[in-house]
Amino acid sequence: MIKREQVKRLLRNHIKRTADHVYFYENISSTDWLEPLFQEGVFNKLPEPVVEGDFVSYPFWPEGQYLLRMAQSTTDEATQVLIARIIENISDSENHYAEAVRVQVATALPPGDALKFVKKLQRRLSGQELFIGLIWADAIINFALRIAKAGHATPVLHLLRSLLKVLPGPRPEEEMPLGIPETRVAIDWWRYVQLIEDDLPNFVDMCGPFKVLKIVLCPLLDWAVELNIGDSDSQSDYSLIWRPVIKESEIHDTSPHQLLTTAVVVTAEQAIQKNPQCVHELVKLLENRRPLRAIFVRIVLHLLTHESEESHGLATDRLSCPKIMSNIELWAEYDNLLRRRFPNLSPEQQDKIVENILAGPRLERENPDTQMLINEDEWILMRLRRISEHLPREASLRYQALRSKSPDPASLLSKYPPFRTKSWIGPTSPQSRDEMDRLGPREVVAFLKEWIPKGGWDTPSPEGLSRILAITVKKNAADYADEAHAFSDLEPTYVKALFYGLKETGQKFPWGPVLQLSRWIVDQSRDYDYADQQRADGQALDRDPDWGWTRKSIAHLLKRGLEHDGQIRIPYDYWEDVWYVCEKLLCDPEPTPEYEQQYGGDLYDFTNMSLNTVRGTAMHAVMAFVEWSSVNMCEGIDPKNEQGILNKLPRVRQVLEKHLSIEFDPSLSVRAVYGEWFIHLYHISKEWASGIIPILFPLERDKQEYFLAAWHSFCLMSRIEIELFELLSDRYNYAIELLKDVSRDLMRSEYKMAEQLAKLFALEEEVPSVKVTIDKFFLFADDHLRGYMVTSMAVNSPDYESESVTPYVDRLKRLWDQRLAVLEESELSNDSQRELEAYGKWFLLDCLSPDWALKRLLRTLKLAKNVADWPGVCTKLANLSHDYPNETTECIRCLAEGGDEWFLGRTNNYKIVLSSVMDSGNEEAKELATEVVNYLVARGFPNYRSIIVSSE
Repeated sequence: MIKREQVKRLLRNHIKRTADHVYFYENISSTDWLEPLFQEGVFNKLPEPVVEGDFVSYPFWPEGQYLLRMAQSTTDEATQVLIARIIENISDSENHYAEAVRVQVATALPPGDALKFVKKLQRRLSGQELFIGLIWADAIINFALRIAKAGHATPVLHLLRSLLKVLPGPRPEEEMPLGIPETRVAIDWWRYVQLIEDDLPNFVDMCGPFKVLKIVLCPLLDWAVELNIGDSDSQSDYSLIWRPVIKESEIHDTSPHQLLTTAVVVTAEQAIQKNPQCVHELVKLLENRRPLRAIFVRIVLHLLTHESEESHGLATDRLSCPKIMSNIELWAEYDNLLRRRFPNLSPEQQDKIVENILAGPRLERENPDTQMLINEDEWILMRLRRISEHLPREASLRYQALRSKSPDPASLLSKYPPFRTKSWIGPTSPQSRDEMDRLGPREVVAFLKEWIPKGGWDTPSPEGLSRILAITVKKNAADYADEAHAFSDLEPTYVKALFYGLKETGQKFPWGPVLQLSRWIVDQSRDYDYADQQRADGQALDRDPDWGWTRKSIAHLLKRGLEHDGQIRIPYDYWEDVWYVCEKLLCDPEPTPEYEQQYGGDLYDFTNMSLNTVRGTAMHAVMAFVEWSSVNMCEGIDPKNEQGILNKLPRVRQVLEKHLSIEFDPSLSVRAVYGEWFIHLYHISKEWASGIIPILFPLERDKQEYFLAAWHSFCLMSRIEIELFELLSDRYNYAIELLKDVSRDLMRSEYKMAEQLAKLFALEEEVPSVKVTIDKFFLFADDHLRGYMVTSMAVNSPDYESESVTPYVDRLKRLWDQRLAVLEESELSNDSQRELEAYGKWFLLDCLSPDWALKRLLRTLKLAKNVADWPGVCTKLANLSHDYPNETTECIRCLAEGGDEWFLGRTNNYKIVLSSVMDSGNEEAKELATEVVNYLVARGFPNYRSIIVSSE
């Protein structure tokens, strides 16, 4: 028998370190320890969460794991009672993992012994602000199911209600978007949904549907609806909006009130199926609420559609009630109940209902301002349509008279909202795709001329029609291209669709008519006069305001038609028409500097903006025109002529030079196009492209934004070559210097520069200008960028089997040594964590000898205590541990010193290396490995001790 004094002495003298503490509770396996440990108070408190900045960790609870093992293994009643007393007396904690263990202990006990803990747990969960973590919630649900299975329904359902409770959102009311109240739940949202859909049926089976409704679901739904509408007294709950039909087959909204409504309906239906006689008690439960919200009345009306003798009288009373009959929010369920029940009612009951319908609607809404203006005849017609075949003679005559005024009663439903609230996605077209496909191009044009939109936000519009037209053009490109001239009589909204459809097609089509229409459009004023067009009010937003969008679609079409590998390539015979249109489009005013400032956003991505403006897209088309011309005119070009194709196209060269002038074209988007296409221009006309470098990439500080716009596009889109790099080396150095002065959002090319320099670094022979630029990059770049550069160098390493790799390996070694020397001799290592970690990628390179790489990795780890791709590094260390046991052990020591608690407790990679070293036979290395193991055990990871035990 273990005595209390022995335990006290043990705790005071031997269990001081975390490792000893964990080891002790993991290895004791006798229930004899329970009583003395309990007397010493070791079970009184759970470990509290540890908050470090924005992160929270939940410490391990070894005592709880011991309790759980004992609870699962013992069959002694006295011991079970003791464990129940222990967990009941433990103080509460915010440590969800420890709380989950406590609940697991209770689950392992006989249900009778755990009942007191149920009450304690219920008090714990009743806190409004308490969030129940996922592991804790799972443990509580399993515990509750076990207690329910033993027949203890009421306390279990109170636990269930705490898990399913709905709470007000965290934000104050004035900050709520659109004024809509927010709600949240007490457990993880995914687990909340799973609890309702998967676990709730088990509770219903064990505890009974009526109890589940009474204790859990109805109170929760009532509260959830109150939070949703933000009103504790209103009967109106807007449920016809968020739940148009009670028995909805597909509900995509998973808000708490929606889920709880489904749960109430399903559970109530199960109750009626199980015991039809409970319908009276069930209806009383649902309607006995203050205030009686519409959602509960709607559920009752839905449930009464299930025909039975017990529900007959209840259904009749509600069908005869003028208040229910007239309530707008109840119309859908009332109509359905009326249709199902009316034929089976007695003549007297039928007459009473018809009499109330013929008396007209009696709206009794709390707020007169919200009442709808309902036409009495229309209301009566809508009510009678459901029972028209069973009406007495007088009512039937009245119904026929009303039908003569409105032949289709169902059409009236669109005027009154409660039957189903529909969303609208627009814009929509008056013609479907199939209908448009059946028409020829001339018939389509005739329809476009004649069709007049009716107006209204949810009606077909010109924009909706133009989208269907674009799809039709895409499918029938050749036919519509032939008739392109007919589109000159249409407004821009439809003409734009023609060009867009042709751009998207993969079919060949005749370019002549399309280019003639393009010439006609670019000769028109950019503005479009709608004065003579019949247009309904409110349609302005669904029409193109001018020819601007059509011009942009023309530019996109030309760009695609000029692409070298394009499926719809333009024949070179049309070069004059193409150039005429391009030159005209370059005169478009969009974009202005003000436009770019307004729509550029914080990142100023002028590369993308150039493709979303007329002149920017036109400049892309011009660049494609130059390349297109070079392919078609290459036979007439003297290869010695450095001016290249531009010598044959003086008008094109003049335009390109003119738009390079900031005074003539101040657009940064256009400048970005030059940067993107610069490498193509260089290959086409080297002398000309070299000459525009000072203008395209200016080094003057007052032109910095123009440099950045072009430079970002150049770096983003270009595959750098050594010849071009040497031409632009001073620009690379200037861009690197800007890293210190320009914000990351405006620079945006730094990572692409790192990739380009890494590729140049991997060349067979070292280029002095590249080395100078890389050294400068490491000097000016921040830690993130340097780390990215180091990683890129590893990714771009050449084939190691080639003999030509030797110069590269020498450069790699020199750079690693150079960077380590700099960081070891300065204080920069504190700001170089990402760079140092990235050298782990270099350690994995096969081209470096293991001995050399291990020594550099160790120097790196002494500074960083961490490494990128640590699983790969640990695997390689394990492979090298037999030949280099001392070096690999030292590396593991550094990694262990830098590893966090989570990492060290869950990785087996260190164990593999240390075990390999312990088995290597090298006594010095074994001693080092033992020191590392002892260090890890002292940090609270006793499972590493098994490495020493297994080696002995």
